[in-house]
Amino acid sequence: KDFAFIGPGSNLTGGVVVEEGAELGAGVTVIPGKRIGAWSVVGAGAVVIEDIPPYSVAVGVPARVIKKTF
Repeated sequence: KDFAFIGPGSNLTGGVVVEEGAELGAGVTVIPGKRIGAWSVVGAGAVVIEDIPPYSVAVGVPARVIKKTF
């Protein structure tokens, strides 16, 4: 999508959807079929095993939403 950023070393497995403006830090892994919501941020090294809602900040292993930005 437009304005999305996927950091170096990230792994997006089958069927992952990265919506407009989403940012994935370096080394993020996303398991199959997950959605990264619009204008969300996923911290470096996170492992996404659940959909990340729009306008969220998620970090960790597994990735957890720690903040809503809107």
